[in-house]
Amino acid sequence: MSQTTTDTIEEVLRATELTPEERYRLLISEQRRVALDVLSQTTGAILLDDLADEVARQTPAGEENTEQVAVLLHHTHLPGMDDMDLINYDPESHWIEPQVSTQYEQQY
Repeated sequence: MSQTTTDTIEEVLRATELTPEERYRLLISEQRRVALDVLSQTTGAILLDDLADEVARQTPAGEENTEQVAVLLHHTHLPGMDDMDLINYDPESHWIEPQVSTQYEQQY
């Protein structure tokens, strides 16, 4: 994970009120860390397929199968991030609206 990604994720975590357990669950997955980094740098909503493409591009395990990354994001990672109020995810339309950058900007 690059220093820029680490710095961005640390900023997001400072801007949220997650418990230590929630932070651990959020950061345990490399794909989730990359998705969080991409979403924290996104203004406005993004489609699941676009996020999956970027996560697949940035993670060794995802390079081979963007569709598999999209499935994991849809069924596992995005619902969890939505539960933590880091994003608004509409599983029917596949639109993701980041909340992390907004929270960070409002706090500072």
